[in-house]
Amino acid sequence: MYRLIRFDIVTREIAEQPLAIYASTDLSEYLGQPTCFEDLAALTFVGFDQSDVITRTMRNLGFRVNRQSFGVRRDNQATDWELVRTGCGADAIQRAVADGDPKIRRLEFQPELPSLQIGLTAHEHMYRTQKIKQVWIYIAKRLKQKFVQSEI
Repeated sequence: MYRLIRFDIVTREIAEQPLAIYASTDLSEYLGQPTCFEDLAALTFVGFDQSDVITRTMRNLGFRVNRQSFGVRRDNQATDWELVRTGCGADAIQRAVADGDPKIRRLEFQPELPSLQIGLTAHEHMYRTQKIKQVWIYIAKRLKQKFVQSEI
């Protein structure tokens, strides 16, 4: 879900997934809905522990954050999902995934967030292997069907 920048890597972009900021329904009810940027910035956010992708993105959106700004840090998206669902903090999550979960709620106040790029990546030598290329084409087709259906 991020683009590798190397000359020996073949990448095919599959889809863009819009993101939104979510919190658990319990946390939303307890704290109320943010109505402005300052309210949103005051929330506890779940963030990456080792990667600086989230802090860089949030800084570009106007948040003054660093690694210590996150009340909860992890390096696993499945863990992130569960932390948000159980009320440990808010985070940006794919709308196609989060909108259907009754345990979390999209916050009413939202800054404009970048979309998450979904793609397939392989080393060019692997990509040229006929069997790998056939699997690649199959996976790309299925993912595209999945993401197009989830955007409807």
